[in-house]
Amino acid sequence: MKKRLLIITALAFLCGCSYKENSEQLTETVTSESITEMTESMTVTFAETEPSETAAPETSQTEATTVLKENQLEYRDKNIAVLMEFTGAESLLYHPHALALPNYRDDDYVLHSVFTVENLSKKSFDFIPQKMIIRGSNNNSQWDMLPVTENDTGLTVSDKYYTVGPGESVSFEIDFVGERGCIEYAEEIVYGYIGNFSVNNIDYTELNNVTAAEGLHLTKRSAIKKAVSNALEITESKPLPFQFVPSDGDYQLNTEKNSYCFTAEKLRPDGYVCDYIKVSLKVAALTGEPEVFEPNKFMLVRSDGKTKHVLDWGFDEALVSIPKVQKVIKVNGVPVTLYEYPFDLYLRPDGTAEYDMYFDINDGEEYVKFVYDGENDSFEKEIEVK
Repeated sequence: MKKRLLIITALAFLCGCSYKENSEQLTETVTSESITEMTESMTVTFAETEPSETAAPETSQTEATTVLKENQLEYRDKNIAVLMEFTGAESLLYHPHALALPNYRDDDYVLHSVFTVENLSKKSFDFIPQKMIIRGSNNNSQWDMLPVTENDTGLTVSDKYYTVGPGESVSFEIDFVGERGCIEYAEEIVYGYIGNFSVNNIDYTELNNVTAAEGLHLTKRSAIKKAVSNALEITESKPLPFQFVPSDGDYQLNTEKNSYCFTAEKLRPDGYVCDYIKVSLKVAALTGEPEVFEPNKFMLVRSDGKTKHVLDWGFDEALVSIPKVQKVIKVNGVPVTLYEYPFDLYLRPDGTAEYDMYFDINDGEEYVKFVYDGENDSFEKEIEVK
């Protein structure tokens, strides 16, 4: 039996990759005597522990099956294929509702991403976005970025799971929050443990075949760093806001950091016996950096030099951290929601914002300037309110 096995092996060895071309020639020239001589001189060695170089492991970080963009990564094993695309990143200062949460800090960043998960197996499974973790390190610093799980932050909330059937795929967004260093020096992406979030935790023990995705683990540092950090480049390459061009009756001014445009008008709310001056201010950041404005640093200056601070505010609630409604008034029959201080005023991710300020005034008072004197910027502009 051993001799027959060696003869077959020898034939296969002689045939090799050119088997089809030389099969007839081998039949004519290879005799039983020559085979016997060859097998007696041949040494056969079997590797007991070393795997074949061409054998693919059951679970691995394979090369991408499609051409990837600079901001994309792909993971693939026998159960699952995951395409990760990192679409942008910016300071959490652009998201004040998230910034108000106790577990986030002023210098944190948000990383936006889109995941597409494909089921390559024959069984359905549940994929839990909040299990995704991005890790990074540089020198002696290490960071983690975790998905947002809190509601009402203005960010995408990872508060559910996705059931993926055999041959099916699903796409969804994940917003990660953590330090900027983790984006710049990302080195590992893993479908890991369930974090101890304050809200919206998922009881994965009752879900369907969640272990199918547990092999998802990327560790190719250079590729991960390139794709994740590219999200910063995508955001920072967007054009900055233009300086405002005023319309008739508008006031306009620019500082080194911001462009401002505003109107100032006198009005009397329905049912009130005193007048207000309403200043409607538009802001556009010229530096691409987030700005935080101090509400108590906006003032009107009277002709005698005395100042008046804002009494009531109107704004998009997304531009403040914790808005507190003071009252609703009507102006010419139109309801207006007003808010009371304290709060800080922020910009949108596109670098713009609008704030309405209501100053209560007395009869005979003349106001000649609109002023802002904050830590982030300052200006003054002469006005004429009739």
